Amino acid sequence: MKIGFIGAGRAGTALGIYYKSRGEKISGYYSRDIEDAVKASMLTESLSFSSIEELLQKTNIVMITTNDDEIEKTAEYISKVKQLRSEHFFIHVSGSLTSKALNSLANKGCEVCSMHPMQSIATALQGARTLHDTVFTIESDSEAAIEKAIILVKRLGNSFQVLKAGDKTIYHAGACLLSNYMVTLAESAFSYFRAAGINNEDILKLTEPLIRSTVDNILLNGTDKALTGPIARGDIKTIEKHLEAIKEKIPEEEELYKVMGKKTIKIADRIRNEKGQNPLEIGGIFDEK
Repeated sequence: MKIGFIGAGRAGTALGIYYKSRGEKISGYYSRDIEDAVKASMLTESLSFSSIEELLQKTNIVMITTNDDEIEKTAEYISKVKQLRSEHFFIHVSGSLTSKALNSLANKGCEVCSMHPMQSIATALQGARTLHDTVFTIESDSEAAIEKAIILVKRLGNSFQVLKAGDKTIYHAGACLLSNYMVTLAESAFSYFRAAGINNEDILKLTEPLIRSTVDNILLNGTDKALTGPIARGDIKTIEKHLEAIKEKIPEEEELYKVMGKKTIKIADRIRNEKGQNPLEIGGIFDEK
């Protein structure tokens, strides 16, 4: 079985490098930007195709790794070419779209599914290195397609979760919150350190141990046991001082601090309830003007 890629961006190239490292046969890449296809094919020791039709002739499993907006259009184009065979298995890797984006191919008798790697891929080479620990989420209306995808993931040595189509959007929103908004939260926190007179280079050195230890604590112990700080302790005076300093030095960050504080109180109260303790009852501090 040979795997071909339509789309030679970061995700498609990273997946191809990773698949090859796990013993899969890569037929090659097609991209509207031929230079991207050539580069990806060189990294995977495969071919760069000048057309989708050529790729279909030499490929069994077709990975559609284009931008989300192009997936349905690509599927509709493929559904009309004579090189299409019902034996072709089509997979797109979008986290937000369901396999229904490939309905034009399913209507031609092909098995289709979505198979999203729960991973942030900043560059192709970095992504390929991290994919070995990645969980793939699989979704399809077809049990046969799900089984085919599971076989592929197991062959790679990865774990997987099967999702229902109706759960894809909320799943992807969670992934965005965890990955994209973590960057936003870090940038917000960095603004506090800049307000304290620390330059950007030193901020990274200062915060790296804290960021890594926090993530490690979450992964090892879960969010409840990882929670520390003044809200967990019920230290209202410290929170009041924080709010005063924020209003004085970086008032544009006050709203986010309050929103995060209210959410954190809910976590802390849940922990206290499980221990038979009274709730903190300090939420009003974040409502004060």
